[in-house]
Amino acid sequence: MKRITSATVLFVSLIAVTLFSEGCYYDNAKDLYPMDTIYVNDSLIDSTTTYVYADIESIISSNCATSGCHAAGNGAGRQPLSTYNEVKSAIESFTLKNRVESGTMPKGFSLSNTDKTALINWINQGYPEN
Repeated sequence: MKRITSATVLFVSLIAVTLFSEGCYYDNAKDLYPMDTIYVNDSLIDSTTTYVYADIESIISSNCATSGCHAAGNGAGRQPLSTYNEVKSAIESFTLKNRVESGTMPKGFSLSNTDKTALINWINQGYPEN
């Protein structure tokens, strides 16, 4: 009986070691997701396109700087996003990029993948004015 118990313990131990060692696999995110590549909904989008504020202004004016949201003089205590300097301030206070990436802004709907990617790429490129 002791021999069967020892064999059983040895067998179970080998299985446990095998399963735990398989769980230790580690992927390096820098190797898997290079900085010049962005994946949105499993589609590859080239982030090498250079954007300037003129490319992004229409996205912000039609989705963010609207009446009742982030338009100048909205009076609702929201940071206006009507000019380049106002948008720059929102980026530098670490709110704009985080809220767009997380999907909490704009409220009530999401930006298209194209607009979201363009906006994030522009911010990552240092948000050039022109």
